[in-house]
Amino acid sequence: MTHSDDLLKVGTKFQNQLANHFKSIGYEVELFGQEYIFPKAMKTLQKFKDLSARPSLLRHLPDFLVSSISGTIACIDAKTTFNHNKYISIEMDSFEVCKLINDRFFTPTFFVIDRPNYGVLTIRDIEQRRKLGPYSPTNGSGDPYWLIDPVHVRCLSDFFPGIREFSEHLEDWELREAWEIPIDGIDI
Repeated sequence: MTHSDDLLKVGTKFQNQLANHFKSIGYEVELFGQEYIFPKAMKTLQKFKDLSARPSLLRHLPDFLVSSISGTIACIDAKTTFNHNKYISIEMDSFEVCKLINDRFFTPTFFVIDRPNYGVLTIRDIEQRRKLGPYSPTNGSGDPYWLIDPVHVRCLSDFFPGIREFSEHLEDWELREAWEIPIDGIDI
């Protein structure tokens, strides 16, 4: 088993834990990105470079989509840090794809880190706090990456509050048009 196989196992385990956490707090989770690219196609994408030597960004799609009962969705890219690294590293290509989805497809996209307790970095956090990481062809994918100090990681519950407890209160409640809901005790 190679070093990259070990990294893949750890990453997959974290993705599963994170997906189960989202489900436990009331979100729907759908696999996305690499999970739906056939292995043969993935090998081709890993080798592909365009005429400017840029890789295909398709292999860097976020890991899954989460949705709430209100219909809002977000893309999640799960990142493992192995807890021994001083900085959190985000591949530049992953960042570019997530920024594109966030800015051009109007779908909020978050990097969820395995420390501390499912920390979150947004696209803007990374843009404002990043430093260029050293090139390391032997660690991870070998792709260039950004470094972010972990002090900038925010709590997952700030972005994704538990909705299971709210949905339990809504079971007997009929959905009504917004103008039929009383505001501050005043019936409109």
